[in-house]
Amino acid sequence: MEQFTNRRGFLTQSALAAGTIGLGACSTTTKMDAQPATVTSASVRDFGAVGDGKHDDTEALREAFKSIPSGTAVHLPRGDYVLSGVVDIPPTCALMGEPFGARLIVRHYDAPAIRVAGETRLSDVAILYPDNTDLANPRECPESVSLVGNGAGYVENITFINAFIGVGTPAEGANCGQSVIRKLNGFVHDTMVRIDGSLDIVRIENVHCFVAMGEEEPNRSYYRQHRKCFHIKGSDGTLISKSFMIFGKVFLLKEAGHHGSGLSTYLSQCWLEGMSDRGILLNDGSRMSLVGVELTCAYAKAVIEVNNGGFLRASSCYIRDSMHSKGIVVNGESAVIVGDCEFFGSPGFTGIEINSTGRSIISNNFLHHCEVGIHCTQQADNYIITGNQLSINNQPTAIEGGTHSIVKDNL
Repeated sequence: MEQFTNRRGFLTQSALAAGTIGLGACSTTTKMDAQPATVTSASVRDFGAVGDGKHDDTEALREAFKSIPSGTAVHLPRGDYVLSGVVDIPPTCALMGEPFGARLIVRHYDAPAIRVAGETRLSDVAILYPDNTDLANPRECPESVSLVGNGAGYVENITFINAFIGVGTPAEGANCGQSVIRKLNGFVHDTMVRIDGSLDIVRIENVHCFVAMGEEEPNRSYYRQHRKCFHIKGSDGTLISKSFMIFGKVFLLKEAGHHGSGLSTYLSQCWLEGMSDRGILLNDGSRMSLVGVELTCAYAKAVIEVNNGGFLRASSCYIRDSMHSKGIVVNGESAVIVGDCEFFGSPGFTGIEINSTGRSIISNNFLHHCEVGIHCTQQADNYIITGNQLSINNQPTAIEGGTHSIVKDNL
């Protein structure tokens, strides 16, 4: 696998590749009678697939992709297709199921179900692990859909049932820049989307990560203590929108990976509920922007925490917690700009805690029903706190440190 070329070289190669694909076969001839390119497709049934949930259809799928020409879509008619090994989708090809009718039944745990190279598409399938239903001790396995190619992979309308990791790069990282990931749903034990090593923007939207049904005690289940909706490591820009998760460890974890700290992460119009550790955890010193996000985390350590020199900008967010936790916590040399947000607390809840010497601005927020509205510890410095509405709090502000700071005009 080609890994981690320099960013400029990667972008140049991608642009050239995109141009070649756009020109197609007509780019190699000047004949006036050249035939226009046509869209071709093939059914996996034509290569021996049965789809009855019993017959092993792995080789039929592999043979289909070996036999079809570039630019062809392999279709999965309604049925249950058993996989005993990984299936690779070649560049410029697609695997497209029948919506709400095509399922991949995965019987192996040592490799992904599907590998998506650059300029490929996977859509409209459910991926089911029937032997991984133990909520307390699930079987660990690689990502179900593996993004391995340089350039865009398109993954859409995928349902996961008992997968360990939904969509992701391999453990050693891979460049999946320009990929588009849309309309994922269902249940995973550990992570819905894991990206590490991308050298360009990855777009993610409409990801819904649900609760598993089973007899296991909820607080003993693996997913309540470990699950992440998004785990982003060392990637050059991630756009995440319109996504939701209920119950897990962390909704979004951002940390350094194979490509260093990476660039900014943008999160908008998302909802999260019931995280056991943090809602959002920024650990890598990069920049994150939140707009229009609703966060509720019962008994978590913090709803949002910023560490290791990270920078967070939050606006138009609603942050609510239940019992003895904190809304936004800023540590070390990290910094935040928080404006036009609403914090709704409960006994023991601190709306914002600054424990950092990084420059922070807290302005025009509404904090109410908190134990403490805004707390600046002895280690805090270089902050401005102004224009906030601090009502129905047991203690509106607790200012301990800040020799180079301003606190004024708060109500």
